[in-house]
Amino acid sequence: SIFIIIGGWIKWVNQYNEMNNCYIFITRSNPIWSLVEPAITETWHWILQNAVSEYYHIATRAFTFGMMFFLLFFLRKKQPKVLYAFNLFIFLGVVGAFFTFYRQFFVHDYYAIEMMVFPTTIFVSFFYILKKHYTNIANHILTRLLVLAFLLFNLHHAQQSIQKRYSTHFIFNKDYDVSTYKKHEAQVFLKNLGIEYPQKVLIVPDVSPNFSLNYFNLSGWTEFALSHPFPPKTTEAIKDWGAEYLIITDKKYLEHEYFQPYIKQPLGSFENTIFVFKL
Repeated sequence: SIFIIIGGWIKWVNQYNEMNNCYIFITRSNPIWSLVEPAITETWHWILQNAVSEYYHIATRAFTFGMMFFLLFFLRKKQPKVLYAFNLFIFLGVVGAFFTFYRQFFVHDYYAIEMMVFPTTIFVSFFYILKKHYTNIANHILTRLLVLAFLLFNLHHAQQSIQKRYSTHFIFNKDYDVSTYKKHEAQVFLKNLGIEYPQKVLIVPDVSPNFSLNYFNLSGWTEFALSHPFPPKTTEAIKDWGAEYLIITDKKYLEHEYFQPYIKQPLGSFENTIFVFKL
């Protein structure tokens, strides 16, 4: 069933990409053996310096790999053959996926989601062996307190990681204007102007597929996959498609010749960083 689901999805994606001249949905691998320097080193440094610490604390990583080592080499006979084979193939699968999609782990940290099955299987197997073969240790109050402390420790680390991602010092956020952190206030500002979902807008600049639209909770268009900034004929086409408002989030665009015809009907600005115009 897994092969049917994934195969069907790949077929749909290929058809979508071909029909829409699109490349957003990636169906190809990006293996380490297809890369040349400095891409290999650059990716490795990114993983070590920016990515790995966001998922698990170094102590958790060391403990997880230590348990994996014991499960595969010292506790083999303590596991049913099916469980041992499962753990072995999960480990090999994670390593294989890592090297097969190696370059995708640069910046695109969500590719690590599929890797998180690895610590899950390790911990499940560890507790299974502990409960089945070392009952006294498993039921001891000290063991339970250690497990609870370990859980709370990792919950705290997860909370800190999430908070860090929304801080002004996070690697992807350091160049943003501070007003972009006031998401709800900005949405209220637009609502007071009579702009809310499902009204269609044009938002510039935006080099992502849909960050600004999600941020403002609106539908419409951004300049993703287009020239930055795009010429007036593109704006005219977007107007014809139904865009009612122009939202500019960079003052430089206010001075650009391409947008001079479209900023003659200002509706307001949010903290002098988000500017709204009637198209």
